[in-house]
Amino acid sequence: MELQTALAGLVVGAVASGGVQSYLARSDRRRDMRSAARLLYMELHNSHEALEDLLRLQDWDRMITDWDSYGRAWEKHSEALAGALDTRDFHVVSAAFASMASVAASRAMAMKPGAVGIPSDRFMGYRANVEAARKIVFDVSFTRWETWRHRQPDLG
Repeated sequence: MELQTALAGLVVGAVASGGVQSYLARSDRRRDMRSAARLLYMELHNSHEALEDLLRLQDWDRMITDWDSYGRAWEKHSEALAGALDTRDFHVVSAAFASMASVAASRAMAMKPGAVGIPSDRFMGYRANVEAARKIVFDVSFTRWETWRHRQPDLG
């Protein structure tokens, strides 16, 4: 009887330990996904501002933006974000960073003699891609508790 009780306790302990480990691993993945979303949101926010500045200034030489930094951020954080988004939303965010890569390439080409700027319809498409991705990534960057708390009326 004691042996059966000890074995049952061992099995229950192992199952409970596995459950705790699974919960902790899941929590770590969610935290990593939210962190990646927050970092990529800031990159998208900055890229949106840079595109607005470029539209207003119409001059690459007056810009101090590191256009290649957006691609580096995407390479670094896209895998963690992939677990937080469905395929459609991930495609939208990926397209926004591809748009910024195209802007970076356009910047490099603009330094060559006789270069042509980004066509305005394409530029507006890039802006739309970045804006759509910002909304998606912003929503993923919050926990359920943070989302609930931000939606509560301010009673103070």
